[in-house]
Amino acid sequence: MKCKKCDYENDQGVKYCVNCGNKLGKENNNTKKTKKLILIISCIAVVCAVLFIVLFFTFFNKPDKNQLLQQGLTDYFEINKEVNEIESEFTEANGFVSYKNANNAIKAVGEYAEKLYNNGQIKEYEITEGYSVWIKFNSGLEYVYSPAIEDTDSSDISTYQPCLSTYDNDLQNYSKECVDNSAKNIQDIMDDYNFANNYDDSDITLDVLSEMGKNKVIIWHGHGGYSERTHSFLATGLKLDEAKFLLDPVYYIKNIGYTDEYLGGELIFTNSGHIAVGNKYFGNHLREINGSIIYLGTCSSGVDDVLAQTFLNKGAASVIANSGTICTDYNLSMIKTIFEQMLKSTGSDNQYDTLQTALEYAFDKNGEYCCESAKSHPNIFGKKDFRLKENDVTKTLHSGFISGKYLVDVEGKLICAKSNAIYYKESINSEEKKIAFAGNVSSLLSDGETVYYVEGFDNSNDNFDKKFNPKKVYRAKVNGSKSDYIFTSKGYADLITYQEGCIYYIDTTKQGDSYKYSLMKYDTDSDSATSLTDEWLGDIPVYWKQNAYAFDNTILFTKNNSLYAYDIVTNKAELIVSSSEGEIFDIIDGKVCFEYAKDNSKFIAMVDNGKNVETSVAVDAKYDLQAVTNDGKYGLYFTRGFDDFDLFTIDLKTGESTVSEGDAGSCKGKNYFVTKDLEHPENIYFMYNLKLYDENKKSAEFKKHDEFGINITKPMWIVDSYVVDWDFKTYKIYD
Repeated sequence: MKCKKCDYENDQGVKYCVNCGNKLGKENNNTKKTKKLILIISCIAVVCAVLFIVLFFTFFNKPDKNQLLQQGLTDYFEINKEVNEIESEFTEANGFVSYKNANNAIKAVGEYAEKLYNNGQIKEYEITEGYSVWIKFNSGLEYVYSPAIEDTDSSDISTYQPCLSTYDNDLQNYSKECVDNSAKNIQDIMDDYNFANNYDDSDITLDVLSEMGKNKVIIWHGHGGYSERTHSFLATGLKLDEAKFLLDPVYYIKNIGYTDEYLGGELIFTNSGHIAVGNKYFGNHLREINGSIIYLGTCSSGVDDVLAQTFLNKGAASVIANSGTICTDYNLSMIKTIFEQMLKSTGSDNQYDTLQTALEYAFDKNGEYCCESAKSHPNIFGKKDFRLKENDVTKTLHSGFISGKYLVDVEGKLICAKSNAIYYKESINSEEKKIAFAGNVSSLLSDGETVYYVEGFDNSNDNFDKKFNPKKVYRAKVNGSKSDYIFTSKGYADLITYQEGCIYYIDTTKQGDSYKYSLMKYDTDSDSATSLTDEWLGDIPVYWKQNAYAFDNTILFTKNNSLYAYDIVTNKAELIVSSSEGEIFDIIDGKVCFEYAKDNSKFIAMVDNGKNVETSVAVDAKYDLQAVTNDGKYGLYFTRGFDDFDLFTIDLKTGESTVSEGDAGSCKGKNYFVTKDLEHPENIYFMYNLKLYDENKKSAEFKKHDEFGINITKPMWIVDSYVVDWDFKTYKIYD
């Protein structure tokens, strides 16, 4: 056995080296093990030392969260200032970036982000073409730049408008009308809904957002954006204050709270200054929202389904979100139209319309896209057949009912009573569709979905008095469902409006040589008719004249040649304009124009639904009033039975008159009248000699009244620059 100490070769079985006396065998192996053990212990000691150093610097030398947030805010204010400078190179005179420049602005900010990244000033960045630039600061805070593009934007109901004050006054008012009124309408129609919260601007705090789950209907309108890293996000009412931060950073940071949420990317910094929230924040903080409907009326709220899915995962039934950058007017109109339609029943199942039905109707009314540049629109995520109420219909929203004698135009939808039936058109150029058989109807009332009408009488019968016999009133749907009998009037009935299950109308009977009128209400729930005023005597009703008009809860009507107002809410009628000779002759921009005689002169009173009266200067009694311009400034008159017969325009404030130019003076003794375009009431036409376009001949020529095949009188209409006759025939007016 060889000695490990002196290398001498000993015989087998010898325990000690013959040459040096060193112990052989086991002792030698133990020495080897001892050396290995020492090596292992040394390695462990080194590792422990390294871990100690790392842990020391990790726990005792790491910046605290407030320091990180302070650094992040410093970076934000500095970088955002530079970003705004870059964006200013692409803004128009109005201070906004145009659609055509949006991508250029994003590219320029992206190049700036790349420079910051290469210099180690930020941790990450990403460009989402067409939408934004996302930046992650070294502190962990997240920032998104989106170009500022002009005009883009018992269950409780809550409305959230965090950026309301950023719009001009007109848009602020329109926003409130569309958003807040939608909530009010739901409350009015659905007895078990309550409009509990109306949050605007700085009302919308992070605490408020966490409590959104308490509501069953959530309508959000404001600014938003999208990046591939954050997905869709919504700007809140919270804005960071650079001045306060610079004054005392430590105090400011300690008082803004939500440090973990800032550092964790749940709260997103934006170039507008508003803090935004997305799926991370709602996913961690939003309470359950079982069965709710959420309308996210912001730009890019539904580019993908991540944000919507977060709400659905929390229990929401349906989420409506926009596919991209969206125009403010279109956005608000869609909110208004969709919720109005969900408060109606247009099917045959006696159910409130579904969200999908309402969306399709809103597309028909407002267009499939907001504009050609953006081509954005709302999409439904989740339940498409969601209804605000699953029970049978009790009340529906019918605030948009329009009355007329033979033709009604409800926001472009046309209903016409022809000799043998009632017909419907989606637009002036679409094919007509028969709604119901109904001969000689002379009173219509419709909101574009439902039509109420009064049965006619046989015009060929020489006994004119039959016109004042009791008449049946029916209801039909424009979708062609079967007509329903509603009730029978005492005599000739002029329908005025429909509200809260009640039909309001004027009932006219003939007693001897007199004609008696009464303002009536028929309640469809109780199947009973009530007289709202005492009867009054009047002249024989003119077949084309409308004796009453309704604006919201006010019915303005003539009684004993004077003008009265009936308040539907208070059930009271009051005298507005006293006269011995007066009549309603026109409607302008939500006001009734009432012509009346006083002291051998004529006057025009313009009255709104608040019973406010504007009175014109005295007008010569020889004038035959035809119309008032839609702004209420001028009256159009003919002189009648005089040698100076002509059409005059008279300033209703000064009395100054201007004689017409052209053919008006050559029409003495002819059938003539002045009328307005039902779609564009600011356009007024003199109906005697019009240049019309013949589709068959492909040419334009003048047509006089006797060339239409009927006698041109008041019941001939102009709709969107087309002449429409009693047979629903249309003739294009040639410019």
